[in-house]
Amino acid sequence: MARTISDPEYLKKVRKSNSIKQYLDAPRRDDPLYQDVLNILLENGYGIESWAPLCGQILAWQMPIYLTEQDLKGLAAR
Repeated sequence: MARTISDPEYLKKVRKSNSIKQYLDAPRRDDPLYQDVLNILLENGYGIESWAPLCGQILAWQMPIYLTEQDLKGLAAR
């Protein structure tokens, strides 16, 4: 842990390695939409480190829409 504090380059490598593992372990990794997110990031100069936070933001943005759709479907079924 002391090395990550004293060596910024090492910390950067550790974060990248953790991001790669997080990506490889992601349940929706093979989903084409999530692949598109990664491709867009890479095409625009970002790295894999940005993938998980961006997917989290997309999910947070879409969740109210999804919940509203579910509520409307419930109302229509009545």
